[in-house]
Amino acid sequence: MDALISDSFFSFLLIGIGMVLIFLEVFIPSGGIIGIVAIFLMGLGIFGFFHQEKALVGLLCAVGALVFVITMFFYMLRRITFKGAQDPESFTSVDRGIAEVEGKSGVAKTILRPAGVALINGKRIDVVASGGFIEKGRPVKVIETSGNRVVVKELPESRSKPQEQDNDG
Repeated sequence: MDALISDSFFSFLLIGIGMVLIFLEVFIPSGGIIGIVAIFLMGLGIFGFFHQEKALVGLLCAVGALVFVITMFFYMLRRITFKGAQDPESFTSVDRGIAEVEGKSGVAKTILRPAGVALINGKRIDVVASGGFIEKGRPVKVIETSGNRVVVKELPESRSKPQEQDNDG
């Protein structure tokens, strides 16, 4: 061990290997093990210069290693943090076109017990029947929309004709 810290070449080599390992720590997830080994090797190399009574070289290497480690740490933080908050208006799980069907009439495309599918304004929409069970092919009217929830009620046959006959078979 004394041979490693008594030779300037090995001190530079230990610091260089430590810097390479710090660089790898940024890109290889190791839970900090590579970083701990790297800091130990750089510390051993810097200690070697002080042991050789080359305090100025040791101090310069210590400052350079510290600047390098801090720079790589902030680079790593920048890689793993979010760039900015997402605008709440840019993403929503609610279909904004659903609100426009309120008050419109359509046809139940499936049996609504109470949930199913209805054809309203030429679009297939997941709906919920307010009165419970509605047969397939019966005319329905949208009475409420809330988020993605569309509530319909059955219309009497005499009041309204269905928009489209059921051709699904």
